[in-house]
Amino acid sequence: AAALDHDPSITRTVKAVVVMGGSAARHGNVTDCAEANIWNDP
Repeated sequence: AAALDHDPSITRTVKAVVVMGGSAARHGNVTDCAEANIWNDP
């Protein structure tokens, strides 16, 4: 998100975005479906 704010033209060259995050527990630790690292990421 920060890179896109900095230079919107990157959408022409970026082929994929990989998001790694989750919770080992059944529910997230911030909301029922979100864990802290994903919730706080820009």
